[in-house]
Amino acid sequence: MSRDFIQCVGRIVIPGMLLSTSAANGAPAWSLGSGVVHVPPKNADPDSAIYMLVRKLGILRHTVVATKEAVGTQTNRVWVDALPLVATVAGAAAPSLASASQAFHAAQFCVGDRILGVVKKKAGEIFYLDIGCPALASLNAFAFEGASKKNRPDIRLRDVIYAAISQADPDLEIELTCMDEAGKAAGMGILGRHEPGLVGNAGGMNGGVMISCSLELARRLTDTANFPLVEKLGKRFPFEICVGCNGRVWLTARSPRETMLLANAIALADYVVPEVCLQFAEDLY
Repeated sequence: MSRDFIQCVGRIVIPGMLLSTSAANGAPAWSLGSGVVHVPPKNADPDSAIYMLVRKLGILRHTVVATKEAVGTQTNRVWVDALPLVATVAGAAAPSLASASQAFHAAQFCVGDRILGVVKKKAGEIFYLDIGCPALASLNAFAFEGASKKNRPDIRLRDVIYAAISQADPDLEIELTCMDEAGKAAGMGILGRHEPGLVGNAGGMNGGVMISCSLELARRLTDTANFPLVEKLGKRFPFEICVGCNGRVWLTARSPRETMLLANAIALADYVVPEVCLQFAEDLY
């Protein structure tokens, strides 16, 4: 038995749920994203209902956007925002809000998406990073501004790197780069090292912490016009932040205390309404 699609928007859905909505002639097109697949109807009637099957635990999202190709037309976009899973086993203490993670696959990324990865291993000139996918993503040692055989970036295991997706084919290995189309770093590189002038370093303050969050929160953090959390926190403490579209946030401040205060304030935004989160940011000291 199917559930009404409109009533499920903004609510938690689970794998196996069948959603339905009407499909009248002239209605906007539908674009199904991560966590949702189309179920073909039994008949070919164009006015029959549209059926969607949920494939991932999370919150169902829906938005209507204008189509670039045809002026005056719109597209319904539907996707599922994965929830950070936190579990308690045999009475053991549950992980902190900032330690929850989620799994991704190559089809969720587009070329140019900024991500945060952790260096796991090296093979020749190639470094392999954990970006939250089942397979590691590759980063060439020469994919940095100013990199050459005589001037290589000093990349170490467990370094956090802010990079962009250069290849995201579902059938191929994900490839990363730390340069934009103009060959500039544009803020990408190795994070947490204050070593000006060295190839590969993104600059900024030493140290830092990386936390995991939902994709929905990652999008909201970059939309400062509608969710000014980063702006409000910046008025309290000076800090640096990088938000990855793979549900990771890296930040650093002047001291470990300020860094953890900021990390907890951002992680909390996944579990409380925006109004409470913004008020909490104003009350930090």
